[in-house]
Amino acid sequence: LPYTPAIGLLLQLHQRLLDIEQSSLSEVISQHHQRAVDFRRSIIGLPLSILPDRQSNAMTALLCDDMDAQQVVRDLRTRHSIEVAPSGGALQHKLIRISHMGDQNSSDIDFIAASLAEIVLPKPVERII
Repeated sequence: LPYTPAIGLLLQLHQRLLDIEQSSLSEVISQHHQRAVDFRRSIIGLPLSILPDRQSNAMTALLCDDMDAQQVVRDLRTRHSIEVAPSGGALQHKLIRISHMGDQNSSDIDFIAASLAEIVLPKPVERII
């Protein structure tokens, strides 16, 4: 081969396949589905729209209604150490994607939902008396 494959990714894939073998593929799919449902419920009321109408278990695509999606990605990274997938091309300022795969739990879902709320909700104006 003219290049070295990403060994770390291959090791992660191997471990994930071992994890799936420990349970069952249908159980893993069910876990991803439940994480997606829990995440989507946790962001109700935020100024974000979920796309498309028929969503994937693997991830949630969020339309940043009145915000720059690239700024939301930067804020999640710098303020909360959360990596999300930005979009490119014509959607780069409009759409982000949140994964529901891998070794996530309910605390992770709560943390990203709270972090998103902190970033996308308007800040209260302080009044000086």
